[in-house]
Amino acid sequence: NLFCFYNTYGNTRSWGLLKSIDDGLNWEQIPIEENLPKAECPVEIEGVYFGNGKILLLGRKDANEGTVAMFQMQSSDYGKTWSKAYTNITDALGSSPSMILDSNANKISLYYFARTTGQLKSRVVTSSDVWNNPQNWSNSKILESESARGQDTGNVKTVSLNGLHIATYYAGSSTTTGIYGVIIKD
Repeated sequence: NLFCFYNTYGNTRSWGLLKSIDDGLNWEQIPIEENLPKAECPVEIEGVYFGNGKILLLGRKDANEGTVAMFQMQSSDYGKTWSKAYTNITDALGSSPSMILDSNANKISLYYFARTTGQLKSRVVTSSDVWNNPQNWSNSKILESESARGQDTGNVKTVSLNGLHIATYYAGSSTTTGIYGVIIKD
């Protein structure tokens, strides 16, 4: 099976699961929460699968209402049911998460570009640190700083290759933006 997650934008929002059981030929859209206020809907969702039906997701928050913390969603039954709670990650308003799971070390590396401060940041935890405990994410570590801030800078994406993590993000202005890469030793 293949799966990914979606969210909608607008005054009311939704998020859910896209699933394929035929190697991506056909997809089924399965809403998880619908008609949410902007402040209650996770967007640009990233996830890791631990095996045995356990899925952990993070989603950014788009509204500066109440808390600005990222959302953590989790399922222990292959995505049939979900719980959603705020994390202690409060330095990432409007910033999309990117996660890498090292299943051998049971370690999750989270990367995000904090648009308000212009910083590429990381947090590293074990799955047991945060499963059923979304307030237990480690402190952030600053990996890179940019003078550019705001909507024209951000959205990190990461890959793992030969023991290294490679993070890419964009930074600049509305008329001139560059793509940057950072290599992080795992």
